[in-house]
Amino acid sequence: MSALKRILMAHPRRLWIRYLLAMSLVMAALASSYGMQSTALKDSSFDAEVINIGGRQRMLSQRIMLLAERLGAGRTEQDLEKLTSALALFAQGHAWIIENGLRSDRARRHYHGGSDTGLDARSRAFITLAEALEAELRRGADPAVRLTDLRAVDTDALLWSLNEAVTIFQADAVARADRLVRLEDLALLMAVALIVVEGLAIFWPAQYSVNDALDRLETANAAMQRKNEELGAMAERVAHSALHDPLTGLSNRKKLADALLSRMLSLGPAQSRLCVMHIDLDRFKEINATLGASAGDVVLCNVAKILSGVVRNDDLVTRAGGDEFIILMRFGAVNAVRNAIAMAESVIDKIRQPVVIDDRSVSVGASIGIAFSDRDTTDPRRLLGNAGIALHEAKRAGSNMVRSFDGTMRNIVERQHHLRNEIVRAIETEAFTPVFQPLLEFATGRIAGLEALARWQHHSDGVIAPDDFIGLAESTGLIKEIDWQITRKALDRLAEISRRDGWLPRLTVNASAHSLREPDYASRLVAAIADRGLPPAAVSVEVTETTLIEGESDRAVETIAHLAGHGLGILIDDFGTGYSSMSQLAALPFTGLKIDRSLVSGIEEPRQAKILAAIVGLARGMELKVVAEGVSSPAQFQRLRALGCDFAQGYGISKPLTEDQLLDWLDRYSGAAHEIAC
Repeated sequence: MSALKRILMAHPRRLWIRYLLAMSLVMAALASSYGMQSTALKDSSFDAEVINIGGRQRMLSQRIMLLAERLGAGRTEQDLEKLTSALALFAQGHAWIIENGLRSDRARRHYHGGSDTGLDARSRAFITLAEALEAELRRGADPAVRLTDLRAVDTDALLWSLNEAVTIFQADAVARADRLVRLEDLALLMAVALIVVEGLAIFWPAQYSVNDALDRLETANAAMQRKNEELGAMAERVAHSALHDPLTGLSNRKKLADALLSRMLSLGPAQSRLCVMHIDLDRFKEINATLGASAGDVVLCNVAKILSGVVRNDDLVTRAGGDEFIILMRFGAVNAVRNAIAMAESVIDKIRQPVVIDDRSVSVGASIGIAFSDRDTTDPRRLLGNAGIALHEAKRAGSNMVRSFDGTMRNIVERQHHLRNEIVRAIETEAFTPVFQPLLEFATGRIAGLEALARWQHHSDGVIAPDDFIGLAESTGLIKEIDWQITRKALDRLAEISRRDGWLPRLTVNASAHSLREPDYASRLVAAIADRGLPPAAVSVEVTETTLIEGESDRAVETIAHLAGHGLGILIDDFGTGYSSMSQLAALPFTGLKIDRSLVSGIEEPRQAKILAAIVGLARGMELKVVAEGVSSPAQFQRLRALGCDFAQGYGISKPLTEDQLLDWLDRYSGAAHEIAC
């Protein structure tokens, strides 16, 4: 029996050899099929990437030309950045195709055929000219020449070549796919033959693998599409948030600046005027301090809703920051200022309406500054500055006021700017000096104390009153140096009076919020009093109610407690005009209070007299001394004494005295009981 027969007629116990051979053939077929499938997937993925990049090159070439033409007409930073991005992507795509995408002779001939007509040469020339144009734009040079060179490039030929390249890539992909299909057909025939001969099924596993790969590819494509949509939506949200306030949804300063510049450039010569309304809320800080930031947010959103409701569709409402808002709008040239003021007053009336927050009725006011564009105001920043100056004047005039900008306001601001610079020089030369206003004791008619008030001995303008520099000094933080200069000189004068006369009146010094919030203010003051041999009880520190609005955690509160602990008196100034009188009286170690002159001046009115009586009664119940300031007539003096006030201060007793005038005045009046002289 021949060897072949022995194999064909093998013993059943040796069938495992056939099974092993059959399984080996199946494994070989599977391996072959898997290899072809992997190759097909890789080639397909690579071909898709080549075609995608080729198609993107077409789009980028058109986008670069469009941006170049737009930048040639007028340069903007946004379009320039878009040109840079598109050019970089085009150059990267071209380099990638040259290095990886030219897999066929036809593609290589298309890119490299001819020195000038090949797509590689056309693309590199296009990139070089576009980069030169970009460089000219970034240097601020005239791009006309480079733009002309770029136009000279046969962009139609470039676009045709890019289209032809995509066609070639697609044809190459189809050809490779066809070859792979023929190989798969051969593999299929081999598999069928193996099935017939060996009785083993190998086709379904191969087909299953193909189907599975296609399903995964479709799933990946769908996921990529969803990701692209999510990224697009995210980009829109980021773009929106970059130009809008997150709390109110109004425009922010960046959008305002863009809109203001655009509208000023497009403003007609006479038909309309561009108006800026700068709005600042009154008493908003009080709401934040007493009800919390969340209540403040409710107020801000309510104001934003009001402002959005009073403007037209083409007007712009901006939250400028904090509690400030800006409206950008147009008015007809006729009666523009009058109409704008009427609208601003209407806005104030709407803002003043109470809002219920956590079952509490809350109301704020608003001050508004108005400025208009004109032939002398073409700079957006100057227009905004003018509105800010008008707002400052409105706030100086009181709550719920409207002011329209005029040239005299800028003169005032420029003078204030000059004075700010002068304040620094005045501090260095110790040009700030105290004047002293005596305090008269109602019960005995004797001089009981002196209040040290600040004056500025200007080198050229003479004496400058506090109203002209205190606000400026507070806004720059220099007020604490002025406070200390006045306090130090006043203590020197008090020590001199004590040594000369053997009589020690109580000295009252004023302390600003900036001074009280200095960590070492209390220790410095206590040490200065001790260095001059004065008892702490001879000195009182006068603070305003507004200084203490930040609450118990404020450093000013700690400073007041420290001073009181060393025996100094603490007076609360301008009582009855601030924010938190009752709560602060209960919480802080005050020794006295000063009734504001605005209440004293109206003492003849029965209702005003009742208010004063209530204040004096409150002070008596809390064992506080009462100082009435602004006393200017015998009638006021008698009524205040009858009400039970402890001390009087005002021009009816004495005007503020210089150091030399004080000594002369004390020689005549110190220790002598007398009535107010009018």
